[in-house]
Amino acid sequence: MSTSISQSDVIFSITVEMNEEQTRALEALTLYGDDAFLRVFYEHLGKANLQKHEEGLKSLFNMIRNEVPKHILKVDTARRAFKNA
Repeated sequence: MSTSISQSDVIFSITVEMNEEQTRALEALTLYGDDAFLRVFYEHLGKANLQKHEEGLKSLFNMIRNEVPKHILKVDTARRAFKNA
């Protein structure tokens, strides 16, 4: 008798290009925190569409809070440097 083991994986990633205003707005949205955002969202808009993506939303918010501020800081630093030059 033979045995076969199969493992498959699908990997997906997306690159999104945003301008500074969009980036700052997205960061501001995440600063409310996952739980607070979800609580208000669910209370006012319901759970039907977002609840199944809750873990993805939390992961997205976490990534944004960790990655975006350092890039915004670079923009702010560059702007100050040009202003003071």
